[in-house]
Parts: sequence; C-alpha cells; structure tokens
Amino acid sequence: MHTLGIKSDGTLWAWGYNYSGQLGDGSTTQKNAPVQIGTSTNWVSISCGQLHTLGIKSDGTLWAWGLNSSGQLGDGTTVDKHNAVQIGTSTNWVGISCGWNHTIGIKSDGTLWAWGYNGNGQLGDSTTINKTVPLQIGTSTNWVSITCGYMHTLGIKSNGTLWAWGYNNYGQLGDGTSIDKSSPLQIGTSINWISISAGYEHTIGVKSDGTLLAWGWNLYGQLGVGTLANWVSISCGYSHTLGIKSDRAQFCSTGYNNYGQLGDGTSVNKSSFVCNTNTTLPVNLVGFEVKAIINGQQAIGKVLCTWETASELNNDYFEVQRSVDGSGFTSIGKVKGNGTSEIVHGYQFTDDVSTTLDMTILKQVQHDGTIYYRLKQVDFNGNSSMSEVRVIHFNQSENTNWNIYPNPAKNELHIETSGTEKLTAQVFDITGKQMMESYSFNTSINMNTSSLNGGIYFIRIADADGVVVKVQKVVVLR
Repeated sequence: MHTLGIKSDGTLWAWGYNYSGQLGDGSTTQKNAPVQIGTSTNWVSISCGQLHTLGIKSDGTLWAWGLNSSGQLGDGTTVDKHNAVQIGTSTNWVGISCGWNHTIGIKSDGTLWAWGYNGNGQLGDSTTINKTVPLQIGTSTNWVSITCGYMHTLGIKSNGTLWAWGYNNYGQLGDGTSIDKSSPLQIGTSINWISISAGYEHTIGVKSDGTLLAWGWNLYGQLGVGTLANWVSISCGYSHTLGIKSDRAQFCSTGYNNYGQLGDGTSVNKSSFVCNTNTTLPVNLVGFEVKAIINGQQAIGKVLCTWETASELNNDYFEVQRSVDGSGFTSIGKVKGNGTSEIVHGYQFTDDVSTTLDMTILKQVQHDGTIYYRLKQVDFNGNSSMSEVRVIHFNQSENTNWNIYPNPAKNELHIETSGTEKLTAQVFDITGKQMMESYSFNTSINMNTSSLNGGIYFIRIADADGVVVKVQKVVVLR
C-alpha cells in the first residue's frame, strides 16, 4: 500500500499509505504523489514490506523506517520510526528484502542476516522467536539473492542452488510438503536457478535455461499455465504474477486482476499467462559516446559514435541523428538492433563529417568546434524513444588520452587523463543505477571499488558543463 523509488541522481521518493511512517517523511500522512525523502543522493536499493521500509546507500549502510511492532526495522527496539534510521554500523550491505513483518539482508561477504517477526520460522535461525537486530543465519558465505513473501523466505546461492524456509501452508516453499521450516532447506537438486520471487503465499522461479517454475497458493491463477520457456524476468505481487519473455511477446501476466494489476486492459482474473505483444519496453542504454577521428591538427574529419545496451526489449534499430546547433536534428544513418536480449551489446557508427556536411555548415563547425549527436531507438511496432544528447568539441577534447585501469578491477580503479579541465566520474551498474558517490578530479583519481559486487559496471565521466566525455565498461571481480 506504499511505494518508494530511486531516481538516477540517487534521491529517494515515496508515496501512498503512511499510517506507520513507512514513507519516511517524518509524518503519518498519506501522500498521493511522490515526495522526496531527505536530501541524500546516494540511495542504491530499496524494499517495501507491509508497513515498513528498508534501503541501502552507496556507502553500504543500511537504513529503516515505518512499523516496528516485531523488530522488523532491526534497530533493537519495537518502536515505529517515521524517519530513516541507520541500522548498525556495517558498511557492506548489498541486498535487502522485506516480508510482511520480517526482513532479510545480504552482505558483500555473502553472509545472510535476518530480523523481525519469526512466528513461522521465516528468519531461518531454527527458532520461532522474533529478533529486533540483524542475526546471521548459518555460516554460508555464498548467498547472492533473496526474496521475502508474506511469511516465507527464499534465497539463491552462488552455486545456483535454491533454498527456502518459513510458512508453508500452501506449499510455497516448494519442498513437496505443507510443513513450516525454521531453517534454510535446499529445494531439489538443480544448480541453475538465476531468479526467484515470492508473493503473498506463492513463489515463482526462473532457471538459466529460461524455464519458469511456480508453486504455492493458486486460488486466482497466480501460478499460471502455458509455455514455460524463454523467460528472462519475473515478479510476484500479492496474488498476481508478472514476467518478461525473451521473444517479442514481451510482457506477460496472470492471477488476480480486480484492479487491473495484470495490465491487460481488463479487470478479469487470468489462470494462465497472457502476453501483451503491443507493450513497448525500453532499451536499457548504458553507454553512448562520441569521439573525433581527426584528419590533421584542428581539422574536421570523422566522428565515431559508440554505445552499449545492458538489455534490449523489442528493439528493431537505432537511428543516429546529428545537429550543428543542438536543436535541429537530422538522421544520418541506422544501425540494426538485437530484438530482445539480456546481455550487453556494443554498437558503433562512423560519421564522415567532411563529406556529409555542406561547405557552409562545415565552416561553421570548424569555427565553433561543436557537433551534437543523439540516438533514436525504434521498436518493431514503430514506437520510438530518444537518448540524451552527446556533444563533441573538436577543438577541446580531440587530443585527450584516457587510461582507466586495471580492467578487470577488484578493490581499486585508477583513472588518468591528459586533459586539465575539472571532471566528474560516476559508476553505474548495467541497469543504469548509480552505485557510488561521484568523484571530482582534474588529471587522475583513485576510486575505491571494494563495495561493489562482482559484475559489469560503467564509468561515466563528464566535464564541468555536465557533458559526457567518456564512458568506459569495467568488470569488477570478486
């Protein structure tokens, strides 16, 4: 009944029901539109429970607010909080999930922690006693993913195994029984689980081969039936389920639909997945860079446009557009997209400025030293969206050299440039979420990457005017 979101600038926003202060704005007043929560610009992750909320900042600290009747905030009390309070002093939290009145978290060392209501063993500590502070569950150091339902919990380890514990009245744990479990129990023998989501009393999981499996409560058809292949993402609501497939039938839904939560244009429940082939889902563009290829000192030659996507959904092609004044853009070429994909793809397009601009405009560009570029992404249904504009300054940045190392990196990343202007470096994950605070520098900077999980990231460097001058993909190893 309440919602929170994080913007690309790291600010936190909340709206909805606020009876217990779960929005975190210092009040218990309902908000019908997003309001900014505090002034911090380093939020990276958020999770909502029934009436409580937890979030993680880019420095790895954990924060909580809202209902605290069972200790679900983790601050050692059972007193509600209407503003965010830091939970403990740890700076290595990387994952968080809120159940109805319990909370589960993962630290960067792969350990699992739990607190809050425990009447059905959903904390996994082999008891049914509530906990008001985070308690480590077991000794495993290879937890990578966690999800909380109403009063049950599931997690995936780095070896691809699936584990479950807590309330099991409808078989939502998936162990073939309806008996509660108070400690993590491995579900089956499969070692290729990649995604898991828990609803009120049902559970959906996806394996690395794209198959989807469902179990638990199915009164409203929330488990779905039909084709179980080619799934890439899944999410469970109270009694409905949403998913994305890798073919052009992108968005699929099943289950309870009294308020139109399935998004199919009706309020009729569905007992099998209905896929909306007309839904346009955006391309996740995580890098777009333009670079001059110079023909002689201060001369206009060619411009190399490069970009990367972390994922693509229904993507037909990219149209490269150019402007000499930043307003009137014209198409200069097309690059075929990859349809639907969940892996990183790289693209490039070369603009031979000296042959595609007439002499009058060419002289203007040579004088001003500036050309503007943007990308138009077009899907198979003809829908389109625009990227941010990128600017190339021929007379300012064409001779700038960059050295970003080591790559792959572990705990430290070095950036060096031959330029002298003030720059800002930011780190984003493949979903476009900023993962660390911004770094300001002139010629070099050492960035501490020890708080990042292993995976693919993008270093985005901008000048004092906010113009992006460099985007570099970096792999972090753990």
